[in-house]
Amino acid sequence: MRPTYAPTKRMAVETGFACYHILRRFMDLDPLLTKEGIGISKKILGTNEESWSYFSRDTESIEIVKDDTLQKIYFRVKNRKIIREEVKENLKWNVDRSSPSDKIRDFLDWSKDIRDEINYQNKIRRNKVADFLIRHVFVWDIVLLLVTFLINITMMYTWISPIADTEWKPKESETSEVILLILGCLHNLLSICLVTSYFLSNNPKLPHPNEIGFAVRSLFMPKHAVIQLRRERGERYHSKLETRFFSIRTIYYFMFMLFSFIGTFIPHFFCFHLLHVANNNQLLLRVLGSLTLNGWSLIWVAILGVIIIYIYALVAFAFLRPSFAGGASEGLFCDSLWQCFITSLRYGIIDGLQEHIPVSSEMFKQWMVRMLYDVSFYIIFTTILMNIILGIIVDTFSELRDRKWSTENDMANNCFICSIDSHEFESKAKGFQDHVKYEHNMWAYLLYFIHLDETRPNDYTGLEYYVSQMMIEDNHDFFPVNRALSIIKKFNEYETKIDELLAEVQKLVRKQHEMEEQKQRREEEEKQEMWKMMHKYDT
Repeated sequence: MRPTYAPTKRMAVETGFACYHILRRFMDLDPLLTKEGIGISKKILGTNEESWSYFSRDTESIEIVKDDTLQKIYFRVKNRKIIREEVKENLKWNVDRSSPSDKIRDFLDWSKDIRDEINYQNKIRRNKVADFLIRHVFVWDIVLLLVTFLINITMMYTWISPIADTEWKPKESETSEVILLILGCLHNLLSICLVTSYFLSNNPKLPHPNEIGFAVRSLFMPKHAVIQLRRERGERYHSKLETRFFSIRTIYYFMFMLFSFIGTFIPHFFCFHLLHVANNNQLLLRVLGSLTLNGWSLIWVAILGVIIIYIYALVAFAFLRPSFAGGASEGLFCDSLWQCFITSLRYGIIDGLQEHIPVSSEMFKQWMVRMLYDVSFYIIFTTILMNIILGIIVDTFSELRDRKWSTENDMANNCFICSIDSHEFESKAKGFQDHVKYEHNMWAYLLYFIHLDETRPNDYTGLEYYVSQMMIEDNHDFFPVNRALSIIKKFNEYETKIDELLAEVQKLVRKQHEMEEQKQRREEEEKQEMWKMMHKYDT
């Protein structure tokens, strides 16, 4: 079709969708009505399945509450893939599910950030190169892992130890050098594509100078004081999808590309890239999360452990130097406080100082001092401090596991939008899966918000204007919490059946009364006839 007809075609399609949505509303109001039974559909949409499925394929529906009345809205979806799968997974597992109202409130906050992220993605993807890199990020991940494994397997089977023990560079054939060079250059290219797509997709932001100073001060403040200070400062809102420039993930991608370039000349660095296997693995990410979630707690406990070892190293340097008589031959260095501290740090963390520093005195008093030194170190550092670190890791892992179980249980047994239990839909409607897929689909609500952003305010319908105003006011009362049309319809059907049954019962009762009255009248008439016959005979 020529470009001059494009507006006409677009208008015809929009009119077709508008008519289709009206017909669907008619069908909802009258369940006995079908698309073949609506006369106007034959003229506008056609009676063939192809035209009907075209409009059905790109149409979604949601339910909202207005004036305490539950209503259904149909709208057109232009692009179902506009929300990235990574963002969907992030929302599903990180939205606040503590209560129905908190869930909806947090969902609205997420929807704002996702819509902003979509606007950013639309700007970026206008560039064909950027669009190509972002769309194929999964390919870069997989191919890069394969190349990394090939490089490390090649090193494993071709490297031979050098003759001299002081040399670090292995012996290798010219063929293996060429193979590693080719694979290294390919690894460089794929690393550039992966890291570039990461920066294009996430747009890491540099922190404000004031935020850096506040972050440093907050390390030495109680948690409640940090929260209070943030409220007083009126700290700016941070998007739930915002990526910090100095975050662990961004630093990881910087190191990923840097080690790839260095690995081209020193292939030892390619072993680092094997860690990328955990990047898209939820199980491994949860294991790593048990270390990073309470990372500051672990760091502070580790600092406390280093301080304790330093105190014991100082005591050893002052009073127990003869116990380090083995010297370099046994790895016991204590000619200076620095050497004594490093020696104590190494052996104290591995097995405990008592296992490596021999008792050199034959005097009981000195032996008692050494006993107190060893036992106190074993109790304070080896037993208490190490178990504290282990407890933090185990508790964090348990917390992550419980959070995952709670989220999975909520997704399996409760509707995200209305929070009604799945049993209600299994017993009173078409089923829970049908409900969350066609009636209260959380992604349909998000697509509806995107639809509002793409529609001009002058083109809003009454319900669209109502929802947009509620969202501007941060009011989530239009969500059908604890309400669903399918359950209401089923309840209305039950009420209708009860009313019909009651009407039948009342009809039977009236008929029974009529029969009893007729019987009584017949009996009275018979009595009167008998009385007349008796009097007539007497006369």
